[in-house]
Amino acid sequence: MPALAQDEDLLHVGKLRLDYHVSGDARAARTRLDRVPERGLRRHLHEVFASLRAAGEGLWFIRCLEVDADIDLELDDREIMSNWSRRFARALQRRLLEGASAEVVHFADYPAYLARFVADLAGGSGGKAWYFRTPGAEFAGVRALPVPQAIVTVLLRAAATGQRALLALTHADRTRVLHAVGDAGARRLLDGLARAVPAATSNTAELLPALLAQLSGPAGIPLLVSEQPWLETVELYLRVIEQRPALAGAPLAALVLATVTLRQQAQTRDAADYRRLVCAVRDADHVAVLRLLPSAAAQHLLPLHELHRTDRRRLLHTLQPECALPAPGTDAAAARYSPFGGVFLLLGPLQALPLAQWLADWPEPPAGGRAAALRLLLLAQCLGGGLAGRVFRDPLVRDLAGAPPALTAGCVRTWLDGIAPARVRAVQRAYVHWRLAQCGADRVEVSHWPFAGRRLAVAGETRRGCWLLLRGCQPQRPAPLGRRLDAMLPEGCVWRWSAPGEPASPRPDLAYLQLPRDLRPARNARWLLTTVAQGMLRDLAWRLPGFAGSSAAHIRDNFLALDARLEAEPGRWLVRLGRPPLNVVLAMTGLARGRHAPDWLDDCRIELHQGE
Repeated sequence: MPALAQDEDLLHVGKLRLDYHVSGDARAARTRLDRVPERGLRRHLHEVFASLRAAGEGLWFIRCLEVDADIDLELDDREIMSNWSRRFARALQRRLLEGASAEVVHFADYPAYLARFVADLAGGSGGKAWYFRTPGAEFAGVRALPVPQAIVTVLLRAAATGQRALLALTHADRTRVLHAVGDAGARRLLDGLARAVPAATSNTAELLPALLAQLSGPAGIPLLVSEQPWLETVELYLRVIEQRPALAGAPLAALVLATVTLRQQAQTRDAADYRRLVCAVRDADHVAVLRLLPSAAAQHLLPLHELHRTDRRRLLHTLQPECALPAPGTDAAAARYSPFGGVFLLLGPLQALPLAQWLADWPEPPAGGRAAALRLLLLAQCLGGGLAGRVFRDPLVRDLAGAPPALTAGCVRTWLDGIAPARVRAVQRAYVHWRLAQCGADRVEVSHWPFAGRRLAVAGETRRGCWLLLRGCQPQRPAPLGRRLDAMLPEGCVWRWSAPGEPASPRPDLAYLQLPRDLRPARNARWLLTTVAQGMLRDLAWRLPGFAGSSAAHIRDNFLALDARLEAEPGRWLVRLGRPPLNVVLAMTGLARGRHAPDWLDDCRIELHQGE
């Protein structure tokens, strides 16, 4: 670190020139007086100038100071040095009282001095001013470097001081310095500055408000428009810590870089492509982000995934409001009605499904939101194939599922048809393991029935009667089905063929759950959805006293056939449900009352009440 930055000395004398006017033996007098400064003048000067520290902080540079002094050669060297020091102090005092001029320059502190040096380098003067040539500044070695490298070098010698220097610059000078550094130099600069101080917090939720304040300010958005993302990142980072110095550190730098990277994608991608990226970022789906972006850019976005979903939405809206997805619970959703209020009774079974985890390696649908697409399809299927199309298109049901407006029936069907069978089987196996653990079952019964012009094998657990696997089979060749079950079932779970006449025929429920043609995907995905939807209905029936074995249609007609009216408030959906035919049984369970907080609805709490 330069001596001036360390403030090791109060006084630095670049050059001392002594002129003598002596009567008598000039040679002997000069020989003696030339040795006097070497024997302690520095120490005497420090003693004299120590009191000046209290008079004012900062750095004073005086180009030339002339001091006249009479010397009695009869005195010893110590007395001569004291005399010189006093004369020097009086001359310096007079010069400082005259104030700044071409020969006297003042800086508030070393960072301000360093700031002026890098501003001069960026301005093209090369930092050649006389006050930059003092030995304590140690700038001589960097002047031979190219300007970008010289600026970065002096700023990162002591990065904490360099950061203060950048903050001491005016916005115009700072912009000039950063553009002189260039994008590659800005990357080095950001890394050095971020590591300069230990971060006071690594919680991105605490960092976000300060960042949003800068992005929302009058100078925030115009900043993020160039093709030099590292320059933008450094500038935005400095703007934040200029207002909140305690937030400086690597976590803030990473969050700012993620923000700039996302904004850059908005400017270089078409609207549909960027919207898919917004959906992936909103859902913290890093796999989808990796598919949409180069790996380096995707890694830059990782800090956004640490934010809460509500905070991610706020950031997306601030960056580009027209591309941010509407938040549920806003005024736009207020005073709404749906004839399909039964979907709210299915919230418990739906929330229990770890869809995001199961679908992590599935490709994203064109409109975005893998889990949202399946949530919407499952709700539609649970209310019956005859109603599925209307349920799928119902605006309130779509908002409840978190489905974006662009998610059409054709889009979902095409997407599901494109899923590789191996990926569908992987989700089916995950569902089998999850369902058996939920029900506490270790036995599976398999039966086969004629359905839709073929023979269909139905494997189900024995506790609640939830289906685990639907698959076409040939009774005379059971080996393929046996191998599939052995691969699907967890260790310790056994399966067997059911006895004739048991269980009851699944064909009514299979017919009920059949999706209409415009929503019906290829066979692998269709049977997967059917097993999951049937399990949701069985979970609901299990909570209805006396109706655990009822058919899907009976559950729908007597408990799910009700409407819903919604009043939206900030952070809350107040849902008033109608009364189904067997409301007296429903009232016993409390399913039509209570609170839900689905993790896909941005901290939006759903409160269920039953109207008159």
